[in-house]
Amino acid sequence: MKTETIETLANLGSKTTAAGAGMSVVGTFILQNFTGLLGVLIALIGVLINSHYKRKATKRYEQEAMERRLRHEARSELQAAMAKQAMDLRRTAAQQKADEWALRKELLRAGTLPASPPPTDFSALDVMPFLDDEEQDRAEEAQEEEDGR
Repeated sequence: MKTETIETLANLGSKTTAAGAGMSVVGTFILQNFTGLLGVLIALIGVLINSHYKRKATKRYEQEAMERRLRHEARSELQAAMAKQAMDLRRTAAQQKADEWALRKELLRAGTLPASPPPTDFSALDVMPFLDDEEQDRAEEAQEEEDGR
């Protein structure tokens, strides 16, 4: 045999001896501490299972939070729209009243409108508003003329 082959076999033998010694130390450690290692292994499995379900619970909580936020935003938008609509209605009524008073002031300045408010239109109800005697007579005559036609 060659010298190189002998040296290679010697190196391989020393590595095998070291591996055998290491295995005997590990085997002795495992044999003496088997229950301790088993406990550590079970604890690691428990940690993995716990982290898996915690991750699932977190995802579910985030999804529920998102749904609650979307419902809240939709409800807020609906309330804002309803409030705006109510405000517009109030503003429209107030604007109509202001326009009516401005027109009345303008007509009063021109002298064409009496100071009392105009009579309400009761024609849809077939009810005559309260009128003084002359106006009542004229209204009755106008009614008779319409009936006679």
